[in-house]
Amino acid sequence: MEENLISRRSLAIVLGSFFFFVFTANQMIAAIKKYGFPQKHLNKVLIPAFLLSVFFAMFIPGSLSYLQTRIISIESIPGTGEILFEGINNGDKDIPHSQFVLTGDWDYKNAQFSTNTAAGITWTGRTSNQISLTFQKGPGMGTARISWDGSVEERSFQADESSQIILYKTLPVNIFIKIIYFSTGTFFFTVFICILLCYVISLPAPILKKNSKGFWLKYAIPMIFTFSLMLMIYYPGIMSGDSLVQWTQAHNFQLTDQHPAFHTLLIWLITRIWDNPAAIVISQILFFSIVVSWGIGNLQKKGMPPVIGWLISILFAVSPVNWLTVITIWKDIPYSVSLLWLTIILFEVYSTNGKWLEKIRNSVLLSICVLLISLFRHNGLPVAILIPVLLVLMFRKQRKWSIAILLLFCIFRWMVTGPLYQKLEVEPMTANYQYATILYHIAAHLEQKSILTNQQSNEINELIPLDNWEYSPCSIDPIMWNPHLDQAKISNNPLKFFQLAFQLFLQDPIPDLKAVADIGSLVYSVNPQCKPYISPLVYKPTANPPASWIDFTVDGIKGEQSKIPELVAPLTKFFDRTFSLNSLTSLHFLFWCPAIYLIILLLIFLLLLRIEKKWTLILILGPAFIQSLIMLLFNVAQDVRFQYGVYLIMEYFIGLFMFFFWKNLHKREKDSQQSARK
Repeated sequence: MEENLISRRSLAIVLGSFFFFVFTANQMIAAIKKYGFPQKHLNKVLIPAFLLSVFFAMFIPGSLSYLQTRIISIESIPGTGEILFEGINNGDKDIPHSQFVLTGDWDYKNAQFSTNTAAGITWTGRTSNQISLTFQKGPGMGTARISWDGSVEERSFQADESSQIILYKTLPVNIFIKIIYFSTGTFFFTVFICILLCYVISLPAPILKKNSKGFWLKYAIPMIFTFSLMLMIYYPGIMSGDSLVQWTQAHNFQLTDQHPAFHTLLIWLITRIWDNPAAIVISQILFFSIVVSWGIGNLQKKGMPPVIGWLISILFAVSPVNWLTVITIWKDIPYSVSLLWLTIILFEVYSTNGKWLEKIRNSVLLSICVLLISLFRHNGLPVAILIPVLLVLMFRKQRKWSIAILLLFCIFRWMVTGPLYQKLEVEPMTANYQYATILYHIAAHLEQKSILTNQQSNEINELIPLDNWEYSPCSIDPIMWNPHLDQAKISNNPLKFFQLAFQLFLQDPIPDLKAVADIGSLVYSVNPQCKPYISPLVYKPTANPPASWIDFTVDGIKGEQSKIPELVAPLTKFFDRTFSLNSLTSLHFLFWCPAIYLIILLLIFLLLLRIEKKWTLILILGPAFIQSLIMLLFNVAQDVRFQYGVYLIMEYFIGLFMFFFWKNLHKREKDSQQSARK
């Protein structure tokens, strides 16, 4: 008998989420009845709620595909060798072997089916549209005919070395099930968003009073609590290879600018107070919480009801993306928070029509913000330069202040990267890092068989022998770490190879455009061809502890030491499923697809533009747009963390939308009441 597809724990999560939704909706409906809701605004609520719901239902993949019954069969082809089959995963869990129907002569040992003769295995049952089969490949292995619910293919498992191989397949979903999924998703999203917007609109205008100094710090409480809990679960913090390299550099005080030396210096400074990775995570939590709560406080000063402020704070606090990312020791975290901070500052500039810049304190604050952006990541420098330039162009009355900010930033940056780095003997980036983009575009031309002159071939051969160039659409690593690369050659005369890459582009721009589209797909593609890297967190159900979140051990790092080990397994299992396209597909795309961040951000921006009707609003989109453009043109790998700043800005925009939506309708209501009195 077929087991239930949904486990008891999954069912409990679904039911718990449903009851939480019902309780929350009931509380909001009660508040709507208490404060009242103008019926004439109903269309203004229904239209954006419906449009956002259609987006979620259409563009976030997912389905009720488990309603379909599938037939999966494996048939060995005699005379080709041995078939060693391990099992089927239906996208949620492994299918028990007792459910398989066997034909022919199979030997079952160590939870594996093996045969050298004509034999077959068939399984019939419900499954998601993502399914996988596990085999063994190696010397002497044969060929099998696999039927994926009617789609038949032959697969050889002959290989030089023995290893496990997992075959994945995306199965078609019945059109009627797609319609049911779309209709159900649209309905529930519309109801929830409609109730939320009605609740926001019904909130009365707060009584104007002078806020106490530091009142906004209270909004940091939900974030500090949630992220501290996550730190206790994944103590002393999540660390990848990059994190551990910087940790080692900070403790040996041998600094290089491969990973920005400024961030490594901060690690050194923080660990002088407490020599533990948790100290770095705590500093990230505090920086994150203070920036977000300061932004919320600024909105409250402009008349936003405190309830909306708490909703924004909770939105940041309950995001699983933030749960995992904020406690990971990466330079990308303070960089992304600094991008959010810049966006909040630019909203202040926009809302005062540039007058915010006219205070020395504010100009220094903005200079420090762009300085941090330029120092935490190398690709932050264009953002740091272009934003002050944009301010010069948009606010001519404050032009001298914007120029002063740019000059102040340049002075600060020179002081850090010049005298300070020289004093500390910081080693610059090696040539393979510094000129990786040039090498990648040259490799793209070789991959696409571009016609080269003899001189061009000789120059390329000087760098790497022509037969040893490698190109990957997903990562720059094969060329950056090519053992045949002559780094001294490009270091001694980089201009020569810049000119070579430019000549190739002028001769045939198609390979360059394809290279940008390939490696930059992280920014714009909802279904990228390359699997993104998400986190060092790995689920290991049979290990103790049942997860790893530190890539390897170095001096001073004792390994994983969870303070709440009981929560490691269920939480890591949840994250592991969101990481994979084969399970909880909708959550994977919602949490770990940077293109979705950008799409939602642009949609909300258009709604804000519709409300405000001011072209200068484009200023607050600047950091996210420039960051995304730089990553599109100069990306080096498919790491979700590169666009984490866009995710944070997207969350902030959701808060802005709630505030502007409430403010606009209340203003119209007030204007109509005044007109009626006249």
